[in-house]
Amino acid sequence: MFTTFVVSEAKKTMITLTLKSLKPNVKIQMERRAAEMSDLIETMLSDSDSDEDEDSDEDEKREIDLYGDIDSVTFTKVVEFCNYYVDVDHPQMIKDESQIKIKKPLRSNGMSEVVNEWYADFVNNLYEEDQDQDMFIKLIKAAHYLRIHPLLDLLSAKVASIIMVEQVFDIEDRLNYLLRDIICDYLTFDKLLLIQNQSNNIVKTINRRVERMENRGVCVPEDCETLRDAVALVEWNTGRGKYAKYTNDETLAKFVKFFRIPLVGSTLYHPARFSTIVLGKGEHPIMTPEEFNDVWDGEDLLKIASAMNIVGDPEVPKEEIVVVGGIAFMEGIQGNCHLQHLTVYSEYSSGVVGRSPFTMDDVLVEKCYFGVTVQSMDFDDSAGVGILTDVEIRDSKRSGIMVEGDASVTLKGKKTKVHNNCIGTEWSGNGDPDDYGLEVDRREGYAATIQLVFPLTKDIASFNNKGGGNAGPDSVRDNIKNISQAEAASKERVRDQARERWALWERRHLERGRAAELGGV
Repeated sequence: MFTTFVVSEAKKTMITLTLKSLKPNVKIQMERRAAEMSDLIETMLSDSDSDEDEDSDEDEKREIDLYGDIDSVTFTKVVEFCNYYVDVDHPQMIKDESQIKIKKPLRSNGMSEVVNEWYADFVNNLYEEDQDQDMFIKLIKAAHYLRIHPLLDLLSAKVASIIMVEQVFDIEDRLNYLLRDIICDYLTFDKLLLIQNQSNNIVKTINRRVERMENRGVCVPEDCETLRDAVALVEWNTGRGKYAKYTNDETLAKFVKFFRIPLVGSTLYHPARFSTIVLGKGEHPIMTPEEFNDVWDGEDLLKIASAMNIVGDPEVPKEEIVVVGGIAFMEGIQGNCHLQHLTVYSEYSSGVVGRSPFTMDDVLVEKCYFGVTVQSMDFDDSAGVGILTDVEIRDSKRSGIMVEGDASVTLKGKKTKVHNNCIGTEWSGNGDPDDYGLEVDRREGYAATIQLVFPLTKDIASFNNKGGGNAGPDSVRDNIKNISQAEAASKERVRDQARERWALWERRHLERGRAAELGGV
């Protein structure tokens, strides 16, 4: 015996929207589910619902008044989009099913590669059939007023795709600054620089992006496509890298109009000072495959010569934020370099090289040639001083931590682990007996040290390493030792005081240059 269940289709709840900006007023009916794509309408309906009985059948008589400057033809396009978007039989808008929003920056100038076919046709036809883009602009403004985020995202991405091809933002003067900024968020900083000379409005948009990057960090890939470009942007006023051309040859205190931030209540500006790079989900290669094949010199290292922070997006697991290639903090850096919440993988070089003061927190270093190498440079008396907190170093071909010359490393945190390293290279087989989990320079005349802050000990921090074992022989000198938390705090205070003295000098130096050369710029 079979039992048949008959499920009737749910009744579509309709509401009436009145466009009050038109004379006479225009009334348009719309399914409630589609209407609630608008945050504005959803809020108005919620407020109305709270005043009525939940079991009321008055929905079909519900009227919502809209006062925004929206004509009936534009609103018909809004309804068409929303009705299709909420239809369960239609595919989602984004082509990549793992995404719920269009990725920033825009990866392609072809909308069919970003969104599914109906949405690509909808926005492409709208733009191409509208010769002066009057309807297109009205629809952007309507989506913004109604706060329909998927529609605004789609329209903004389309404009950004045109800018990518033509390097012209031909409707910018017909949009307010908020909409210009929303559209430009789909472009990297480099793409914005290509249209910098178009108008003063674009310069102001770039200024706001610069200020945002200074405050929240340079985001990869949203602001810069690669980590290497982001490092160059942080170092823009040092005369190095791809952005050095934006500095004045006469003095680094002068800068072009879009690398400046106004001082509140003043006609003066200060040069943009970017200090932090924020890495998003995915792999961040130091070199492209072509560069690796053409110019590789035995190291896939990103060489950093200025103090900066490189951190992973805290909302993404660090295992999903992978720097492919090593990071080297070069000698002579005034200030501290910091890595946090990310993974480093470098098959051909050390995962991290420190020749100046640096810190690492919540970092995974795996499958590198050496894990972390800390060095001192005889020719300029600089030395690497590293503080590693809750850092895991594993599966290195050679030593997990290698400290050379007069450099030093302090290991902290219960999650700090150095394990399964010294697995060997193609030449050394199962591990070189001169490699260790923790290794220090044993040459006479040098004072390389590894310090473990209580409750860490060698046995707790370093284990299951092949080669020569978990820690290098330290019977001659006390070069791998335990220290108390108080000792560690004292050493960090000394370092912080030195850093503060440098920051004070730098700040005064910039203020003098600013007063002398940037007045009224």
